[in-house]
Amino acid sequence: MGDLPVDLQILLQATNISKSFETTATPPQLFLEALTGLRGKRPVAEAVKPLNLSVYRGQSVGILGRNGAGKSTLLGMLAGHFAPTTGKIERFGRVSALVGIGQHFNVNETGRYNARQFASIQGITGNEAKETVERIKEFSELGSYFDQPVKTYSSGMRARLSFSCATFVKADLIIIDEVLAVGDAEFRSKCYGHIEATIDAGQTYIMVSHSPAIIGNYCSRAIVMKQGELIFDGDPLGGMQAYEETLNVAPRKRRSAEELVALRRAATGQDYEGPAIEVTGVTVLTPPALVPAEGAAEVSEPSIGGKVFLKGGDEFVRMKVQLACLQDIARPRIAAGWRSSKGIVLAAVSELVREEGWVAGEEYEVELAFKPRMVVGAYLLRFTIADYDGGEKALRLEKEGLIELHIVDGCRAGLVDVDFNACVKRVRETPRLLASDQGAT
Repeated sequence: MGDLPVDLQILLQATNISKSFETTATPPQLFLEALTGLRGKRPVAEAVKPLNLSVYRGQSVGILGRNGAGKSTLLGMLAGHFAPTTGKIERFGRVSALVGIGQHFNVNETGRYNARQFASIQGITGNEAKETVERIKEFSELGSYFDQPVKTYSSGMRARLSFSCATFVKADLIIIDEVLAVGDAEFRSKCYGHIEATIDAGQTYIMVSHSPAIIGNYCSRAIVMKQGELIFDGDPLGGMQAYEETLNVAPRKRRSAEELVALRRAATGQDYEGPAIEVTGVTVLTPPALVPAEGAAEVSEPSIGGKVFLKGGDEFVRMKVQLACLQDIARPRIAAGWRSSKGIVLAAVSELVREEGWVAGEEYEVELAFKPRMVVGAYLLRFTIADYDGGEKALRLEKEGLIELHIVDGCRAGLVDVDFNACVKRVRETPRLLASDQGAT
């Protein structure tokens, strides 16, 4: 590693890097090679096409892309796990990489041994190494398993150890793959809280995620990969939109509730016993003042689980949720709530529909209205329907991310805007003590 160029604060410089792999020979090729004793030429697949990349101190860079886009290959090269086919990568300062779940652990040794080895590779020794290992143990919450062989760990436990090792060593740049997709929700929330705190303190990150919400919430810069090519490098909002365009999700064909019930009855030969409700469509009616760009549609129909981009504001946004009822529901209750990407509930509403209930084969529509007075970021809409027949609750529908809302221009502090103001006034005037009076006393 070179010395850190303080004037530019570059931590990583990749120049014209690419990565190609030989593809596996087909069985006929292998048979022919076995007969002739000559190895044929293998076709070459270009996993990452030539690109240039600079990462500066204090940036948090998120990489988005579909499976097979080249994200992990790019990350592996940046981390130094394998060399690029062309070009060069320069690293300035200490780099800590977490690519894959425990790929570089010695599974026959304990978590403590592997944490100590990880610290040693990073150049940490002596008392500093002991302190680092103890911090890793504490954060990972592995308890007595920390002194057990890694081969006895579950994938979630390995993810705990991997994340703790990568982030609790002193490094100028931390590189994280999608290991946080594994493990329990509570630990993931703890990890994201740690990432946020260290970003606020100036830590530099490169991270890969399939979730635009994660990139939008934690990154100051987004990179989008498509078929090995870097197609976007800029602000997170633009990156999220570029990533959406790479998905090319086909529109979902809507069927009536009657058709759905008939199809399922025909398939099973008996009365329908599947989900009681299906969401068949979502419509968002956005006031013109909250449309983020000129020419954007005021009415949009995102795919279920799709993204909606809005400005924050004080006008009502209305959503219509189309539902197909596939089973009778005696006393339906609708509940909806906005959650941050960390699972924090910002607002929720619950409404008991009506006494006569819903009938299988019919279609219903629920209209939701809210004011998007939120901080810039990404939010998920949780939507549920329960049956309260006989006073007991039976959940009939649960959608954790009915839509993903992205606020691109909203309040700048806190979580929501509640018109929090402060006013100061003097309520009693105190006579000032003159210098002559001070002398008299």
